[in-house]
Amino acid sequence: IDWQLYRLVDSVEDCTKALNLESGYVKALLRRAECCMGLRQFAEAVRDYEMAYELQSTPGKANFFLAVFMNN
Repeated sequence: IDWQLYRLVDSVEDCTKALNLESGYVKALLRRAECCMGLRQFAEAVRDYEMAYELQSTPGKANFFLAVFMNN
């Protein structure tokens, strides 16, 4: 396994642990979604972006990425 892939997998695990402690942690959702994108786990990334979008009070990164996914 190459180093960058290992770091993405490790980051997903760290974000999941953080979300187990605080399910509404938007930054962890966004970071995990970005890592899932890098791992080509697109369904998981969309799920995290949708959850982050619902939790955010103002449009942000989640809104942008959802718009990109829905238009492709």
